[in-house]
Amino acid sequence: LSFDGVDDYVSVGDSNSLDITGQITLEAWVKFNTVSDYWGVITKRGADTNYQIHLQQEGANNWMNPAFTFYNGAWKTHTAVNADLTTGNWYHIAATFNETTDTVKIYVDGAEKYSSTAETSTMLTNTSPLYIGWDSGFEYFSGSIDEAAVWNTALDAATIAAHAGDNNFVLTSSAYDSGDGVNLVNQLKWNETTPTNTNLRFQIRTSADNSVWTS
Repeated sequence: LSFDGVDDYVSVGDSNSLDITGQITLEAWVKFNTVSDYWGVITKRGADTNYQIHLQQEGANNWMNPAFTFYNGAWKTHTAVNADLTTGNWYHIAATFNETTDTVKIYVDGAEKYSSTAETSTMLTNTSPLYIGWDSGFEYFSGSIDEAAVWNTALDAATIAAHAGDNNFVLTSSAYDSGDGVNLVNQLKWNETTPTNTNLRFQIRTSADNSVWTS
């Protein structure tokens, strides 16, 4: 999804499935066009902010860092201050919170960039919509957001790393000689263009008994 930074956003109506407490994971692919004080990516915000993952500028620096925030009597904000994300690039960002272990983690491109085991507050639910590209109180996101997801569990590092890898490329193959195309499942998926320094290898079965492959 592309957002113009003026008034574009996605609104998802409130539902029980989005009123999450206990454990949560928020993740998305983001590419922002300009640096700003604050870009809301995924937000469930009303009188109280149930949860949010956003990007924020650090001082006057020309980069942004991902953060996880919620409100319970006061703002509870956790920021990966050394992530240093820059304009014009795709990044996979993710945040997890487990209230049982008081643990917040933030990941960029599958790598852990922040961890805290000292968050003793709990998330509060609200009846507000879930927003993508806006947090209903600050600026509208300028750039692109893809594959935004909300999970009612704190995904582990291996799962998040796998999700971060999913958007680089996916290559699958079709059943042999599926001339009608029904079984065709070939797929290549990238973020707009082929990633830098990427090598591709194609193998095609060239015999009916599958014994010969041509690369």
